[in-house]
Amino acid sequence: MVSAIITTHCREPEVVERALKSVIAQTYRDIEIILVDDSTPDFEYRNQIRELAENLDPRIKYIPHEVCKGACAARNTGLECAKGEFVAFLDDDDEWLPDKTEKQLKAFTSDKIALVYCDYTILNETTGDSFVHHSRMENGKIYSKLIFENFVGSASFPLIRTKALRKAGGFDTEMKASQDLDAWLRISRIGLVNFVDEPLSLYHIHEGEQITKKPQNKISGFERIIEKNLPYLRNHKKAYAWRLLLVAPYYAMNKQLFRAF
Repeated sequence: MVSAIITTHCREPEVVERALKSVIAQTYRDIEIILVDDSTPDFEYRNQIRELAENLDPRIKYIPHEVCKGACAARNTGLECAKGEFVAFLDDDDEWLPDKTEKQLKAFTSDKIALVYCDYTILNETTGDSFVHHSRMENGKIYSKLIFENFVGSASFPLIRTKALRKAGGFDTEMKASQDLDAWLRISRIGLVNFVDEPLSLYHIHEGEQITKKPQNKISGFERIIEKNLPYLRNHKKAYAWRLLLVAPYYAMNKQLFRAF
C-alpha cells in the first residue's frame, strides 16, 4: 500500500480538491489518502475543506492541526499516521499525473532502494505557459552528487520507502527553507535512489506567497544544510565551497554584504 499525504495551509477549497482528485485518479488503487490541514483555526474555508475530505472519497483521512505548525510538521503528522510500505507527499497546489504512483513503484527494483523521483511539468497559472523540467537523472548512491544540487526536487515528486524516511527522522521542523533537500540527503545516506525519466507531476507557479522568495529564510536553510553536513563538507572542499557559493547571492539580497564576499 502507498500512503499519499497532502498537506494544506489556508488554501482555497477548489485548489485542494484539484490535488485530492489527482491522487484519487491514480491508476494504482491501493492508496490511503491523508489530508493534513495546517491552516489557522480561523481560516474561513476550514469547515469546507473538512467536508470536502469527508465526502470526496472514502479513502481520505482528514487530520486537522489545532494550531498552525508549518509544512514540515504537517508532513510528519501524515508520516506518523501512514500505514503504507511507501509514502508520497503532495503540496496542496500541485498535482500528480494518473500513472505517477504505478510507474514509480515499478522503479523499486531492489529492497535497497529508498526513494524514486521523476521529471515534472511546470505550469505558470498567470500566463498559462507550461514546460517539462527534465531533472538530472542519477541512481544508486547519490549523496555526493545531491549535496551540490537538489535534482530530486520538491516533496511532491518522489515516492519513498516509509521505513527509510522514518529512519532518517522525517522532515526537520526547524528548517525555514531547503527542507526537501535536507530530507533527501538524509535518505540518500540510508539507501539507494532510482528515477523515472518522465514528467509525472504538475508543479504550479502562482501569485501566492512562496516562503523561498524570502532571502532570510533561504539563508537559514542553506546555513542549516551546511551545519548538518559539516563533517562531510570539511573533507570535501569542492562541495563545501559550492555550498558557500550558493548562499552568497542571498546574503547580498539581504544586505549582508560582509558575508557574501
